[in-house]
Amino acid sequence: MGYVPFDNSYKHTRWFDSKSAQNDYFSSCMLSQYTESDYTYIRQNNSVKVQVNREKVCNVNYCMFQNRNYGSKWFYAFVVGINYVNENVTEIVMEIDVMQTWLFDWTRTECFVEREHVSNDSLFAHTNPEPEIPLRYRMRNRVSEGLDNNMKIVVCTAANPKYDGTTQPAGSIGIGSGIVDGVFSGCKYRVWDRSEASNEGEYGISNYLASMQTAGAGDAISSIFMISGDFIPSSASGGASIPNTVHNTGTIKTGSLERPTEFGGYTPKNNKLYCYPYSYAKMRDNRGSSVELMWEMWGSNDTYYYNIVSSIDPQAIACIYPTVYAGTQQNWNQGITTPVTVQCSWPYSNYNNWSAQNSLANDLKFAVNVAGIVFPAAKGAAAAGKVLGATSAAARAGNAAAMTNLAKRETGRAAASAFTHNAIGGIGGMSMIAGGMGLGNQLADISRQSKIPDSTRGGAAGNTTYQCQAMQFHIEAWNLDSEYARIVDDFFSMYGYQVDLVKVPNFHSRSTWNYVKTANACMRGSVPSEDMAAINSILDSGITFWHTSAIGNYSASNGII
Repeated sequence: MGYVPFDNSYKHTRWFDSKSAQNDYFSSCMLSQYTESDYTYIRQNNSVKVQVNREKVCNVNYCMFQNRNYGSKWFYAFVVGINYVNENVTEIVMEIDVMQTWLFDWTRTECFVEREHVSNDSLFAHTNPEPEIPLRYRMRNRVSEGLDNNMKIVVCTAANPKYDGTTQPAGSIGIGSGIVDGVFSGCKYRVWDRSEASNEGEYGISNYLASMQTAGAGDAISSIFMISGDFIPSSASGGASIPNTVHNTGTIKTGSLERPTEFGGYTPKNNKLYCYPYSYAKMRDNRGSSVELMWEMWGSNDTYYYNIVSSIDPQAIACIYPTVYAGTQQNWNQGITTPVTVQCSWPYSNYNNWSAQNSLANDLKFAVNVAGIVFPAAKGAAAAGKVLGATSAAARAGNAAAMTNLAKRETGRAAASAFTHNAIGGIGGMSMIAGGMGLGNQLADISRQSKIPDSTRGGAAGNTTYQCQAMQFHIEAWNLDSEYARIVDDFFSMYGYQVDLVKVPNFHSRSTWNYVKTANACMRGSVPSEDMAAINSILDSGITFWHTSAIGNYSASNGII
């Protein structure tokens, strides 16, 4: 009889690779003064009376016995009762230790293993989900990708001002269509740096917009927006047009993130803590969109790569996604998107555009009306032709002031002629009246158009994240708070991993202890059926097999052997 550091709850026991090692260990645990060899046949799960006072054996919890006359097998049993018989006799009640008694009599067969200490704990080798427990996380490092670097102003226009050797546009000229980022477009994208927004010079955007109004091409501008210079050619500025073939490949930027190896100063012993959900990456913007990424699904090194792509259009969005993730070279499904343009407004002059678009018609109408006033029917067509020629020349020169001065001069002459020669009468009088009425209507129309206030086109909706200097993608590394990392690591150290595999359990894959928990274990051997059922039930409940005498010492090293 003696003492062992485990009990009949079968939460812990010893594991031996040989019978001799087993016998040696338990023999060392027995007390020599309580070793007897003259007992009669000892029945299993029974009792034996020993010649000793009860108080001297009250701390005994284990015994081993052998019925030598009937066999050489050693039986191991827990002492479950110590009963007083008399002063010198004590009854020891025994319960067979089914695990140790039959340890070498049953076959280790395949079964469903729920948990165990694995024999291979290489990085990302075990990713099977564990039971959920509340966890807390910390961000360990971050890479931020700005989406507002070197912002550009882009004007989408179907026409440009046309210059005939003068500083003022003489109308507009259409722009050919083309393909931009793989999409057909009827516009050209003209680009200015943000710093050029207030430039009034020849190549400034303000001068360009004013020229478009003067040319009567204000309606040709469909949109003005701002977008990061990272998404357009670096050479595009000062009103240069973006080539039609830009961004055919679609990839704009690439970057990488390093996986942290510590948890706030704590380094885990179990590599499963480097897997999701204990350690992971996160991609997010500043608008509430985010996606969590598993290190074990991403690449194969300690550095993990991503791409950022965007098109060039007024409603462009940027997408960030991991590369070489879940077996996909460019995994768009694991990415997020965010708007990267800022919608702009621009001034629109109703009068300048109307005047430029109707300049010829206005000039001709003006000439006819003036001719009707200046010359009565008697002088007719020749006079009208003379005035028409003069006003048309002024119109072709774009000289509205000259045309107006001509009209005033000829109208004055008409009035003088009328009073001097008493010319108002007959057909000539009717012509002068009609001309005056036409000129009055035309001047009224011009006055009405000139009084329509300038308006804005587009929409100054803005972009809050841009205006707050927060238009970014963040690629972050997260893992457990050091306190929770230690909790989970200790749990894995004690109970191994959730493996959920049909296999032969690992009874001795570690140096100090192995935990095994099965489901519907079906071990078989030359063992009494009741005891075999008990062994299978013990494995289903979970048991730790210790390989040294330091049972319960979880601070000991437990490396893979």
